[in-house]
Amino acid sequence: MTPHKRILPTGFQTDYRTKIIPHVKRIDRLLLPFEDRQIGKLSLSAVSNIFDLISETLVMDEGYSFHVDDVKAMMAYAAKKDFAHIVVKTNRNIRRLTKTGVYETSPDTASTKSSELRVARQLAKTTPAIIFLRQNGKEEHGWSGTPFWWPIIVLPSTMTSTIYANKTIQTR
Repeated sequence: MTPHKRILPTGFQTDYRTKIIPHVKRIDRLLLPFEDRQIGKLSLSAVSNIFDLISETLVMDEGYSFHVDDVKAMMAYAAKKDFAHIVVKTNRNIRRLTKTGVYETSPDTASTKSSELRVARQLAKTTPAIIFLRQNGKEEHGWSGTPFWWPIIVLPSTMTSTIYANKTIQTR
């Protein structure tokens, strides 16, 4: 993990509408109050709860993974306090695949001064910032036709580079 590194799930599809809508609605209740001002703070336990809900909405394609417990552990390690900054954007229409046919890996990198990535990097000094993008999930963009939340963690700029391994060798 390096300062200001972005951590996000890629290589996924959303699950069936009937399965994920209850989770999306629960996330909406937690995050939509921030929609108008677009930035805020949430406790790490609230963020962990949101990540658990998001993990229930994603179906990872072969060769890709989103280990929610590892993500939460990285967040807890990177946070110097018991909160994270959040940046909330809604009504997004990012395509699942780029024009070259590879998975989208930069749903947060608009080039304007007020882009969510720039804002998150300004906020992520000593504690992480999480960008929560509410995607419309349209079929014509390669998704399953239902809205979903796409999280992007921006690690703090002041953190020390750290090696993180999500699996350890087991010894007898």
